[in-house]
Amino acid sequence: EKLSAVHAAVLSKLRNKAAHLEKHLTRDCGFAMGLEFREAALLLNAKCEARVKPGMVFNVAVGLADLEAKDVPDASSRKYALFLSDTVLVSEAGANEVITAERAPKAWKDVSYYLNDDEEEEAGKKGGGGKQKR
Repeated sequence: EKLSAVHAAVLSKLRNKAAHLEKHLTRDCGFAMGLEFREAALLLNAKCEARVKPGMVFNVAVGLADLEAKDVPDASSRKYALFLSDTVLVSEAGANEVITAERAPKAWKDVSYYLNDDEEEEAGKKGGGGKQKR
């Protein structure tokens, strides 16, 4: 199977379930992990013709950018992005292992972050990180 098939499957599922979100889908749906954390030649996108092989590890990530929460009163806080990812080990037997779910489970509160540009600027002035976890 070619790596481009992953992107095609994500796009197909999105078109079937929520076609209005297609324009928000990020260009890549992840990447192979190897000597480099992100192997630039092995991206999960529409163009990659490399083939998946047993033993390969991927960061499989689906991102939606420039989403808008119309019910938020503050106009500057309406735009947001959603990014979901897992690390997957391709097995020889065919049942791939989702490493992040099976070997390193996390509670939602441990992996969800909310960023606020105003707070980020203020924290930067004070020497803080600006990332606010809620």
